[in-house]
Amino acid sequence: MANFYDYWDIVKRYFKFDSSEVRALLITAFVIAFSLSFRRWGNGDVFNFNIGLFNFANFFVVVLLALLVNVSAKKLYALHIGYKVKYELWVFGLVFSLLLVFVTNGYLYFLAVGSFFMSMIKGHRLGYFRYGLNYFALGVVSLIGVLANIFLAAFFRFFSFSHSPVLEEAVLVNLLVATFSILPIPPLDGVKIFFASPFLYAFSVGLVVGAWVFIYSPNFWFFVLGSLLSAFAGLYFVIKIEEPFSVS
Repeated sequence: MANFYDYWDIVKRYFKFDSSEVRALLITAFVIAFSLSFRRWGNGDVFNFNIGLFNFANFFVVVLLALLVNVSAKKLYALHIGYKVKYELWVFGLVFSLLLVFVTNGYLYFLAVGSFFMSMIKGHRLGYFRYGLNYFALGVVSLIGVLANIFLAAFFRFFSFSHSPVLEEAVLVNLLVATFSILPIPPLDGVKIFFASPFLYAFSVGLVVGAWVFIYSPNFWFFVLGSLLSAFAGLYFVIKIEEPFSVS
């Protein structure tokens, strides 16, 4: 139990969102919610401010929850291995998101889910084989955020007591956040995962694809099994590609 208490003490000391992170999360959630609700400001072609504001507010709450879960999972796991995570705004991505949604009239959108900065807590990395900051740890922390959103999507899909439109949107938003997160575009999580290991990236892509395919499966365990099989299929595919180039 000592390890648990030590970890809990680290969480109490270092797990927090500073003012810049809160501001960045709110701005990101605002832009993503606006993009997703762009075509829902009325009935058909008739503009209705009240309907639009209601739809925007629903998306804003759902997106903010998805981002908070994503970043919180990263923070908790990073603290476990002796690092601190800070969420950072991706200004270029947000500007591009707004331009894309206006140019395409809301038919296309790009979810600029932001990035994060990871720093070492020196006193808590003592004893690790790789003492400093390394690519693999960065990639695993990134993957933890993706897993958190997939799990939250599954929670809303399989364990909610009702099937309201808001919960359906929560499932969709979390899968979208996971999907856009793993795109290999700097500074998104996908780049960090890829540079950590191409095999880890293949596993991540397979997992997200499997989550989309099996999210409406009969039960939760079928979803888990299907998603894992898809993840390992992606991993196997990359291994087979790499095999001819490996040195015997």
